[in-house]
Amino acid sequence: MRINFDTDHSTNKISANDGFHNEKINDRIQKGTESALNSGFLVSVGQESALPVAGGGKEKEPMTDFAANLQATDVSLKTDYMSVMSLSMSDEDYSELVRTGQEPEDMDATDSVTILDEIKAAVIKGGTNVSGYTDKIDPGTLAEITGSETAASALIKKASDAGLETTELAKTMQEQDLTVNAENISRITDTTEMLKDVLPLSDTGAAYIVQTGKAPTVENIYQASHSGYLDARGGRRYYSEGGYVSESAGLDDIEELRPQIEDTIKKAGLEINDKTLADAKLLISNGIPFTSETLLSLDSLSDLRSTYDPATVAKSVSIAISAGIPESKANLTYTESIYIQAEDLVKEVKSIPDEAADEVVSAGEMLNIRNLRIAAERINTQDGLKTGTTQVPVINDAQSMSAEQIHARRILEEVRITMTVDANRMLYRSNFQIDIAPMEELVDALKAAEEAISSRLFPDEDQTVSNNRMSVYSDVRNELNSIPSAPAAILGQINSFGGFRFAATEIYTLHEVYEAGVSRRDAYIRAGETYEALMTAPRADMGDTIRKAFANVDDILNELRIETDDLNRRAVRILGYNSIEITPERIEQVREADVTLRNVINRLTPDKVINMIREDVNPLNMPIQELGEYLDGQDSEPERQARDYARFLMQLERQNEITELERDSYIGIYRMISSLDRTDDAAVGKLLEMGTQMSFANLLSAMRSTVKSGMDYSVGDDFGGVESLREGAAIDDQISAAFTTGKFAESARVNETVIENLLQSGEKVSVSNVEAMNALKNKRGDWVRALKDIKNSVTSSIGSDGSETKEDIADIDTAVDGVLERMTDTASAQEAYTSMLDAVKSDISDVLFGFNRYADVQTMVSSMRQIGLLNSFSQDEIYDLPADIDGELTSIRLTIRHESGAGRVAVSMTTEVLGNIAAEFTLRGGASGYIAYEKDEAKDRLNDMLDSLVEELGFVPGLIRTDRINLDKYTDGFLNPEKNKNEAGNEIKNQTEESDINNIELYKTARNFISALKAI
Repeated sequence: MRINFDTDHSTNKISANDGFHNEKINDRIQKGTESALNSGFLVSVGQESALPVAGGGKEKEPMTDFAANLQATDVSLKTDYMSVMSLSMSDEDYSELVRTGQEPEDMDATDSVTILDEIKAAVIKGGTNVSGYTDKIDPGTLAEITGSETAASALIKKASDAGLETTELAKTMQEQDLTVNAENISRITDTTEMLKDVLPLSDTGAAYIVQTGKAPTVENIYQASHSGYLDARGGRRYYSEGGYVSESAGLDDIEELRPQIEDTIKKAGLEINDKTLADAKLLISNGIPFTSETLLSLDSLSDLRSTYDPATVAKSVSIAISAGIPESKANLTYTESIYIQAEDLVKEVKSIPDEAADEVVSAGEMLNIRNLRIAAERINTQDGLKTGTTQVPVINDAQSMSAEQIHARRILEEVRITMTVDANRMLYRSNFQIDIAPMEELVDALKAAEEAISSRLFPDEDQTVSNNRMSVYSDVRNELNSIPSAPAAILGQINSFGGFRFAATEIYTLHEVYEAGVSRRDAYIRAGETYEALMTAPRADMGDTIRKAFANVDDILNELRIETDDLNRRAVRILGYNSIEITPERIEQVREADVTLRNVINRLTPDKVINMIREDVNPLNMPIQELGEYLDGQDSEPERQARDYARFLMQLERQNEITELERDSYIGIYRMISSLDRTDDAAVGKLLEMGTQMSFANLLSAMRSTVKSGMDYSVGDDFGGVESLREGAAIDDQISAAFTTGKFAESARVNETVIENLLQSGEKVSVSNVEAMNALKNKRGDWVRALKDIKNSVTSSIGSDGSETKEDIADIDTAVDGVLERMTDTASAQEAYTSMLDAVKSDISDVLFGFNRYADVQTMVSSMRQIGLLNSFSQDEIYDLPADIDGELTSIRLTIRHESGAGRVAVSMTTEVLGNIAAEFTLRGGASGYIAYEKDEAKDRLNDMLDSLVEELGFVPGLIRTDRINLDKYTDGFLNPEKNKNEAGNEIKNQTEESDINNIELYKTARNFISALKAI
């Protein structure tokens, strides 16, 4: 059996007319190595071919190579993961990520795929319906999806031609957590239509799949059905039997091999019948090594060889797309989601008894999951072994066990230990045949997969560090998943000092909460009692029990003059579970503990956990107060707040049923709550101090008296708070994901140099960063346009709340001049530049909530993200300086590079009128350089600039006209200087040796030229 991780998922779309590129097929039968358990024989083809030894098919790939196949380059890996996200993320997945407090657009591609796997597994397992398309897909619904009746009719015809019914197809897509849209429907129907001419799979096609070791994917099945490779085979045949090689002119003597054939069939764990004998003949007649492995590989293709069912093909393709695999790579033997398969297999392997391993090896069968499963079923049902075998007695005495049985048990236990859901998903995605692979190979594959997962999620040069961090992440994930179902009663446990153990004022960790939950849960189970969970909803019967047991809770609260809300009711119940006296103070303490713990758990999202572990911070061991402060810092980042606000506005703009007045009211409430969060509820404290009633109107008044609080800009004195909303009006909880997930598809198609630049600058490969990098590369000055828009849009009323006025917003030209003045050396230049960027970002953040349209706010978000990247690039001495040229806002990009004994300065700029302009200056003893331009319009102005610049520079740069200037070679290409070193023309080199050129001279040259270029 050939071990292979097929992770090369192309994103090219397949249609019935595309076909597949036929690879050059190597028709040499590769040598195999005989194993004690899995010996076999093969027939060699071709008079000149070397006579093979008995053995197992295509030469097995060493596990070291197998592991190496998992280690893709960083760039290709990130590119693949961006493709996975664009293929597999459904609207429901996106909404769930946002609902749980995560930012899909800001996640690193590797992190997002890891987290998305968990989301999709839960959605598919829970059977969540696709919104709006649960019942049926009729022409009207399709017209709504596609946007036109013509397109809908085309989809219906396409499905019909493929033998599919749209309602059933929608149901299949729903089951696999796929968004029902025109693109996905087309992918599935096109692929299904294409395969109707190649399925059922012919015998020669099946033999081709087995011989080449390819997985039964769409493209491989198509290729197998159109390959003349096996049909064209000829020549003299040989077979090896017991080490003796004899010549045969045909297959008339195949009956002489009957004993060996039957023995191999038994070792495979298959029944000896007409089908398996025919399969044996097929393998031998095509010169394929006949072993248990090749026989099982052929047997796994039985369904594909027997019939063509469009619905089954559509399901297999849906499973692939849901898992982020292009339809061309869909494994046609998969009839269950890989998410479900991965989880079920872990449970199944753990439930296989050791005695099953005894039976398999005692019967002389191959030790694999398939045969262990069958043996376990026999043991569990006590139906005995199949006809022709002998019942194997159960042996628990190690001294009485055979060496084979001891070995088999050890390997089974190793699989139990090494097998994880994550590793299984990777193996299934790679088309590794988990069920029929020998157990030793499965163990190695699982270990390789786990190391690959660790390296990708927690990259480090030391694999041990990666593995340890992955282990911590698994522990955190397991404990965080367990805490919500812990008994709520633990919040009422008393510590040794007489206080509540998990009160808001106590010092404790999440690990201590987990341990307390496990202990209390075990106590309930031993007593046969049910319990109320900490954060998960109780079962319906438990809810009735709780209501009956605490029917007088409201009376208690009323008597204590405490509000009868759910949190206070729950606090009373928790005190009751622990038989503690119910007092107002106790209720408040339990309530605070409940809120504190819930708040931390809900905000401790997987992406934050991953980032903490990368910093070697274990959230389980942090005191709860410190953990809360850490999360506060994460949630208060301006970019996150801006994106939340943009998403909120997007929802409103897609709510056609609300009026403009209601929309304004929603925005006012959102701004006010956001301001409260950003000012640590200062207004609330002020009202409490004054003894004023807590209401929206009073909060608004208190906030307006707080200087520079970042508060509401548009809600006037006549705003009546929630009273201004019509009764029943509500914002739809469903995020308008389809409006946003298209960004993932766009990012997946980005040029790999963008991803390479992000990796080399130490930035995450996320959708936001990909968009920002694209803008920096292709939209010069885009990041500062937001500031210009702010100055043009802000009215004098913006300052009535104590916030920034139009005059307070930084003048970018003045700011750039300030940076140029301080460009005297690296440290001064970087400090001045980053200060300017921070000021611009702060200005954008301060007035963000003054805008009330999604497009405007999204522009601000994009600018803030670009500024974040520019801050990183400045550490590599790359600067982007805004400039207003002929009334057009652009940027002048400067890069400083140091070589041994020399220094280089590169500058580039582009405008609509002047086109691309670039310059490179070299300082090596003396100074020299050139200025290149494309358009004739630039020539005279550059000459005029040189007249006043030569004296400042101390040399005369050459003025060169060229048809095309590649700006990347002057700027972004520096992040990877090796990439461009062989390209002629205008690259800059970046050596690692210490520079002998004074930084002052380099920056003086840059400063003088940029100042002149700004005034061109």
